[in-house]
Amino acid sequence: MEDSIKLLIVDDEPELLDVLQWHLQKYYEKTYLTTSPYEALEMLSSTKMDILITDLRMPGMDGLALYKRGLEFSNDLQCIVITGHGEIDSAIEAMKLGAINYLHKPMSIAALLAAIDKGKEKIILMRRLKLEQDRLKSTNELLKEEIEKRKTAEEAIRDAAIKYQSLMDYASDAIFISDESGYLLEVNKKAEELSGYNKGELLKLHYSVFVPVEKLEFSRKLNAQLAETGFMVANDLPLLRKDGATIPVDLTGSLIELGGVKLVQTIIRDISYRKKMEEEMNRAQKLDGLGLLAGGIAHDFNNIMTVILGQVMIAMEKLDPVGGALKNLSEAEKAIKVAKGLSLKLLTFSQGGSPKKAPVRLARLLSDTVQLTLSGSNVECRMHIAQDLWSVVADEGQVSQAISNIAINALQAMNNGGVLEISADNAMIEDDTYVTLAGGMYVKLVFKDNGPGIPADNLQRIFDPYFTTKESGSGLGLTIAYSIIKKHNGYVDIDSTYGVGTSFTIYLPASVEEHDTCQPCQPTQSHYDHPLTFSKKKVLLMDDNEGVLETISELLELNGYEVGKSRDSIEAVQLYLEAMKSSAPFDVVVLDLTVPGGFGGKKAMEELLKIDPKVKAIIASGYSDDPIVSQYRQYGFQGVITKPYDVDELNSLINNMA
Repeated sequence: MEDSIKLLIVDDEPELLDVLQWHLQKYYEKTYLTTSPYEALEMLSSTKMDILITDLRMPGMDGLALYKRGLEFSNDLQCIVITGHGEIDSAIEAMKLGAINYLHKPMSIAALLAAIDKGKEKIILMRRLKLEQDRLKSTNELLKEEIEKRKTAEEAIRDAAIKYQSLMDYASDAIFISDESGYLLEVNKKAEELSGYNKGELLKLHYSVFVPVEKLEFSRKLNAQLAETGFMVANDLPLLRKDGATIPVDLTGSLIELGGVKLVQTIIRDISYRKKMEEEMNRAQKLDGLGLLAGGIAHDFNNIMTVILGQVMIAMEKLDPVGGALKNLSEAEKAIKVAKGLSLKLLTFSQGGSPKKAPVRLARLLSDTVQLTLSGSNVECRMHIAQDLWSVVADEGQVSQAISNIAINALQAMNNGGVLEISADNAMIEDDTYVTLAGGMYVKLVFKDNGPGIPADNLQRIFDPYFTTKESGSGLGLTIAYSIIKKHNGYVDIDSTYGVGTSFTIYLPASVEEHDTCQPCQPTQSHYDHPLTFSKKKVLLMDDNEGVLETISELLELNGYEVGKSRDSIEAVQLYLEAMKSSAPFDVVVLDLTVPGGFGGKKAMEELLKIDPKVKAIIASGYSDDPIVSQYRQYGFQGVITKPYDVDELNSLINNMA
């Protein structure tokens, strides 16, 4: 049958083959599987396969070598390369050989099916065109006997093409037929629509009019491949239209022979819509993923800030106003502001909002952030900042977060102490120096530690979400740093030698409106200049974070409250029930909204309402976008408080309870 194809799947992981067979057998009956590239080669030599799906790295023979050998048996063999590694050279080599696609593990079945469908369309079209070529060839032989010998081969081809013009015009892709020198001899209607030229104009043109200047060299390489192999394929190329606009296309070309004349048949597909959809889907997926990550990180940040804020207030309660600890508390207050700003910026970033950019003096930001991050550690920081350092246009909070995350990574790498060398210099970058970086003026930051370094196998995954080699690490810090710098049109590079150390290099676009200099940090004055006053009530406090629980409890107790403490909902409900049965029930309950791995404040409130419909409860949360925060009364709460909060705010809520 015209649409029947044979698939050969080669992968040295039997489990993956089982999964692929289960999914693909629903769509393709003729599917062959093997874990051995040598067995696959024997199958290719004995059976006409249409599409080869091969792993890149296999013992004895890699996927590209297998594909090359397979082309010796069938030069129209299509190939899809799958790999768990992201080598750009392998991807380029695969595309040069004519591979349909280059997929990264873990891949979705939808992506694989889309690639197979693309190859299937190409195979079916090639089969149809081959049939038509055979018919045209047969017709041309008959015509050669009937027409005058003086009629040229070109005229015979055009006469025959008229009979099949309707077939070409019904094609969904643009079809161009040219001579070996590149001049067009025949086109279909889709070619007119795609190029913006009418047929009369097209038949006077050379193919090079569709090639942007920057792609001429690549076009010459494609033609060399066509001359050598009789076939060429290229994906995501810009096609230059008559109006000067470019559109992305996929291209397949082959040499055909009609009436003794060699011709080039090129099929071009407009992929503008597909690319737009892919970009939108990728953007949505990334933002959704970062949103989930940011929510958890913001929760942790806000717990930390609540502890810091509470400890500052406790210290202020105990502080002798004429003592010398005010500077230390001012520094703690400064840390709270930085952490709170980072939490808010991270949430905004995760929701897809663009960074709120403004000119930033990077030297001061760099110094303050690193000083705060390394405070109290056994790591020495040596900082070298150019005196005339350019400013950058950036979101100060986000860039501070990225710097802090990289400094934390160095700190964790040197857990036994060490030296972190940081430099900041102006840099002029030329075009094409880095794949994703445009030429221009940049500020270059280098973070170099003398930790143990990163094994080569891990370097490719260092920015992947959740990838970490540290027992206490979350695997999110470097992912967020990378995302922030990319969002600022910058670039992050890493260089590491195992056993020697690691170096991170950041490039941020510079602004030359004003120069930057590094100034010493100055302490700020605390605004906590009044004692806390509380009424006497009995409060039940539930929070899974021990630091928050102990800090807020101490603050409440310092000001006359009797406090019951619980780290989970089950214990909180039990304590409330026991207090109800005694002569001293709780007046107010403060419940943490989120308890990782357990029931949070929402579930606890449901149980408390069953016990006591008149329970007075406050919900505390670090997630400002949670529906419970904005609609807390619908869930039975009388108040809501958002972390980080001070005890003045909590006291006000408690005292105002009806």
